[in-house]
Amino acid sequence: MAFDDKINHVIKDCRGSVMVEVALFVPAIMFLLLAGVTLTHVVQLDRTTDRIAAVLADEFSQKTSLSENDFDTALMATTTMIGTEGFEVASGITIKAIELHPVTGMTTLWSRYRTDGGRDCSGADPAFTAPEGQMMGAGILYLIQVDLCTTPGDGFFLSSVISVLDFSIHARAVATGRGPALRRLQ
Repeated sequence: MAFDDKINHVIKDCRGSVMVEVALFVPAIMFLLLAGVTLTHVVQLDRTTDRIAAVLADEFSQKTSLSENDFDTALMATTTMIGTEGFEVASGITIKAIELHPVTGMTTLWSRYRTDGGRDCSGADPAFTAPEGQMMGAGILYLIQVDLCTTPGDGFFLSSVISVLDFSIHARAVATGRGPALRRLQ
């Protein structure tokens, strides 16, 4: 019977230990859960940004005429397509037309930048090389390059950490120009 008394004494003294464990581990588990949700939203924003850049590059490459209003419309469409379920996202978009000539190389024909609070993340231009050879169709090549930068804002659980890290998502898409409109703006 002495052994049972010792066990009862140990159990009686440990009644509050479960509450201490809960108080220590629940905040850590909640942080991990909310950090996982934020990471999921950032990955979703990254995928959406890539798709939007590709859609805009394709859209601008097929236009028969371009005006300054088209760039404002592209920024509004970008903001609408991102649709982050109530989270604030700032966007910046750079659209440029590039001419690749077999003799003179790469030339930027024009470039336009629009923002709704996002940063310009066009960064370094890629080194496009001109087409070579005398094959049929080798000659001047026109490209549309779209650089889209989205920055998560308030509403993301770790938005303060994201702003401290100066984090933004950059997507670049390039499409072959199909119309004379990209050579000069109206």
